[in-house]
Amino acid sequence: MTVESPADFQGRLSEWLLARYGLDLHILGSGSLDEAVGGRCRELGLADRGEYAACWAADAAEREALLDRLLVGETWFFREWPAFEALSAWVTQRTGGFTA
Repeated sequence: MTVESPADFQGRLSEWLLARYGLDLHILGSGSLDEAVGGRCRELGLADRGEYAACWAADAAEREALLDRLLVGETWFFREWPAFEALSAWVTQRTGGFTA
């Protein structure tokens, strides 16, 4: 079995994300992928990224789990409703209650 270098694996992940989901890691930043892979390694109890690369390649569910770590679900955006209430109050105060 040939062990894939971390750089080769990151390149393969980047290509997969772009081709499959249109997700460009240049926009997210390379640190995002490093954090996501590191987090998955810890969750799975894997010693290194080489082990993770093999797991990722063999398991569609793992590919989805990594994708979930990279994306922000829309439910997170709306989770803190008091933040939207505070924003609404601030805008109302700044505009004198003007509504379009």
